[in-house]
Amino acid sequence: MRLRVLFVLALVLAASTPSFCDGELSWKRQVDLNRDGRPEVVALKAFTQEGVRLGQLLVLDRQGRVLWAGPRRSSTPQRPSEPLVFGGDFDRGEIELLGDLDGDGSVELLGTYQKSDVRPTRFRLLRWTGTAFTHVRSGDLVQANQRPGTWVWKEGAPEAAAWIERFVALQPGRLLRVEVTDLTDGVPLAPQTLQMRATPEGFVVAR
Repeated sequence: MRLRVLFVLALVLAASTPSFCDGELSWKRQVDLNRDGRPEVVALKAFTQEGVRLGQLLVLDRQGRVLWAGPRRSSTPQRPSEPLVFGGDFDRGEIELLGDLDGDGSVELLGTYQKSDVRPTRFRLLRWTGTAFTHVRSGDLVQANQRPGTWVWKEGAPEAAAWIERFVALQPGRLLRVEVTDLTDGVPLAPQTLQMRATPEGFVVAR
């Protein structure tokens, strides 16, 4: 009976997990990259490398023609990972926010890397330069020492007790809805949802 239940559960999970064939767009969003009033489409195109399903970052026009294509190289949980390739065998490795996050007039893309256990989420920040997405920085977003409400980029912070887990939404006024994990007291708390704003060094809780 137990095996039957597990089998049925596996079928349900498989049916609920989107599956994309190579060449299909597994994710897409419209955004005006060049501020000309005509939105482009930012997308991930599925491809397989060494048996691992990945996503190639693309920019398309409204007719579906490719304006720019990112690399097709493996993205793995180990460092260094390819910051312009998404997907993989583990959780995350996805695009979370797309838009002008800091008000500088350029479109940024904020995504995660793969993670397989309980540790700070590693993020990647890309920026559209007018002709391509380029990698700005990667790292964990952890709470700054002696600065409550401030979250800064840090490369490799396994000892961190509080970190940004994921970005939920970009809201009007460039407010970011963010989910935070806090293990400060050694006991996992329910994830907190906070409103934040982008800063040059990371993010700060909106007052």
